[in-house]
Amino acid sequence: MFALLQTAYAWSTIGCYTPPAGTAVSLSQPFNAVDCVNACANRNAIYAAIQVSVCYCYNTTQNWVKQNDAECSQNCQDGFPCGGPFGRFTGYVIEQDTGVPPIVSASNTPTATPQITESTIGKGQSIDQWKIAAIAGGSIGALLILGVAFYLWRRNQKRSRNATLPRLLSSGRQVDGPLIPNLPRTPDMIYSVVHPYTSKRQDELDLAPMQVVAVRKVFKDGWAQGMNVTAGRSGVFPLACFLSEKDQIGVPARVDSL
Repeated sequence: MFALLQTAYAWSTIGCYTPPAGTAVSLSQPFNAVDCVNACANRNAIYAAIQVSVCYCYNTTQNWVKQNDAECSQNCQDGFPCGGPFGRFTGYVIEQDTGVPPIVSASNTPTATPQITESTIGKGQSIDQWKIAAIAGGSIGALLILGVAFYLWRRNQKRSRNATLPRLLSSGRQVDGPLIPNLPRTPDMIYSVVHPYTSKRQDELDLAPMQVVAVRKVFKDGWAQGMNVTAGRSGVFPLACFLSEKDQIGVPARVDSL
């Protein structure tokens, strides 16, 4: 008979990034984050990057561009972060190989179970069966406690990640195309601030680069109403603050949003 010892890997998420194209891994769809990480580990890669249905492997994070973690708002089938729209990838680091290289052993006869005899334990000695049972039971109990603790920790980690990704339903005018030129509509209407803005009216929001903003209502004058998730405040703000440097158009005057 043949026995195959599999290899296991330890890994963890490192955040939301826009990486250059890496070594693509072909996986059956839909795949899990675990599938991508294990595939990269089997290729001796140190990092994996996942975006919905794309899996890349890397040996370095050089040239990876850090993005706001709230922009990686999608999960894979196994519930782990799976990147987001507009080239946002969730990064994973493969910390270490905790298994052993695959070993195939062959044997035509079953392995005999060692027998404990008087010659193996010595004359005049005996084995306390209750002590053996207590030690075995204690070991199993400790493993069960560790397993439950690990499960609760992973569940809390997942809830903490999801707590930073609000699911806000948009109200007011529905938008099919871009909110303004060169600003597409994201699935959850969540954006990262690129250009700062200082409020000039009581109902306006202060915005700072890299803050996360959820859009709830869009006005024709290029302004919107929503929540600064980072600061925990609601108000009105210019959509131009979300545009890239090359697409910047300046802050328009308020008309419909007043």
